This record gives sequence, structure tokens and C-alpha cells, in this order.
Amino acid sequence: MHLSRMTPQNITLCPGVMTQERLTSELAILTMAGQVQAVRHEPVRARRYTHAQLARIASLSPSVACECPQHVSYLLTDLIHFEDYSAECESLKTGDEELHRFLAEITARARNLMEQAMAKVIDQEHLTI
Repeated sequence: MHLSRMTPQNITLCPGVMTQERLTSELAILTMAGQVQAVRHEPVRARRYTHAQLARIASLSPSVACECPQHVSYLLTDLIHFEDYSAECESLKTGDEELHRFLAEITARARNLMEQAMAKVIDQEHLTI
């Protein structure tokens, strides 16, 4: 299925992985094809943080009056789960391989950007992980 014809109604969701509202939001972002296509040729970086490190960051008390370390940790955890899910769907669902490969790649890029944000949060907050 071509990206421009994708709607939340013609995509099957796996329970507990993604809500209809979240899918709608992510599809809206993905339809900005010019910007998405521009980043597809950059190599995807390996994960910077383990699940244990993200859990530790989420459990720490911040030194400033905000919860950014926790929020960024949760966002990264969700991105990692969706990246893994997309990679699994790529190999399980016949006919949708291209879509799931694309979703896994874009999610990996989003994860990489959020890992950069996490590195800045860790530095700013002087966190030890």
C-alpha cells in the first residue's frame, strides 16, 4: 500500500502496542513524505541506552522541577518497542514488508534523535546511569 493511501482504518493494529489515536498522529507525520524521504539514506545508529538504563533514568529524582528525564525515558522505551514491533511485522506479514521496513527505519531515526535529547538531559541533570 502506498503511503499516501494509508489511513488508520486500513491498518490492522496489534492490541497493546499502538492505539488508533497514536497511529493517526504518526501517520500525519509520515505523510510529510518530502522530509521523511530526505532522511532515509542516512545510516541508522545502534541503540545508545539499554532498557535497564532507561528504567534507571525514569526512577531518578530530577534536580530541577521538571520530569523531563522520566518523559524522555518513557518516549525512548515506546520508540524501541515500536521499532522492534515493526521489524517483527516486516518478517511476519506477507505483502506489508516494505511498509514495516519503512516504519522500523523511521522509528529508529526518531529513537536516535530522542537519544541525543536524552544525552543532553543526562548531562544537564548530572545523572549517572
